[in-house]
Amino acid sequence: MKKRSFTWLAVPALAVALAFPLTGALRGQGRDPHPQIHAAIRALENARQHLQQGAHDFGGHRAHALQLTDQAIQQCREALRYARH
Repeated sequence: MKKRSFTWLAVPALAVALAFPLTGALRGQGRDPHPQIHAAIRALENARQHLQQGAHDFGGHRAHALQLTDQAIQQCREALRYARH
């Protein structure tokens, strides 16, 4: 009998637990008009971190990649500033 009451409570609780993050994500979409740009900035910052931790210089290519990554991050931020106007 206890097992049956547990199932009765678990199913709605699971439904709420699964639906709650989804509703938050959908609500959050309306607040950020440019989620792809923000995601790109996060990805570029992550790539920059990986490049900085590289063990080799690769004939200057790693340093150049870091410069270009910084430029890409800056351009994304400029795009967001432009979009605000």
